[in-house]
Amino acid sequence: GFPLILKFYSLFDSNLIYWPKFVYLLFCISNIFLFNSLRIFDFSKIFSFFFILGLTVSFTLLSFLTWWTELFSIIFLNITLGFLFYSIKKNKIYYYLLFSFFLFFTYQIRPSFVVFSILPLIFCLINYFIFKNNKNVKKIFFFSLTPLIVFILIRFFVVGSLNLLSFSSGLAGNAIILLTDDQIPKLKIENQKIAKKFLE
Repeated sequence: GFPLILKFYSLFDSNLIYWPKFVYLLFCISNIFLFNSLRIFDFSKIFSFFFILGLTVSFTLLSFLTWWTELFSIIFLNITLGFLFYSIKKNKIYYYLLFSFFLFFTYQIRPSFVVFSILPLIFCLINYFIFKNNKNVKKIFFFSLTPLIVFILIRFFVVGSLNLLSFSSGLAGNAIILLTDDQIPKLKIENQKIAKKFLE
């Protein structure tokens, strides 16, 4: 997901000079969108304001401005949550589709964010058990999990791996750093060629 976004952005800024400013602008826009969706969902104005203000000036989040995927996936997560609230409140199919699209792209940008695909389900289940509101539970389940399941199945038939991404069983970057010449003969034959390339 992220290389596609970066490729599109580089059409306008080939040297990526303004990337941090661009990301911060999108982050602020996503916060405004989330604030608006919180208000539509009848959250308190004061809570919504201070929650969004806390996100916007958070030193922890702003430290990710020069990193590639962290803050960008948070932007998509903000938009996902916004469309979740719109979907539940308005119960329109296009809000569900937008919610599903942004949730899918959130973990396509940063695969570790796949855990957030269960967040809407937990929210709806709490909403159901506490407020006895079950009109959206099935739709949220469907639009949260269907893209993930379809993607994993397509990937399984194309690549032969039942994962969200390659190297998902460990930190591939750490493994490459520790790779040495004497370890290459210990690898499977099909992996030795790529291991040599990594060392080069």
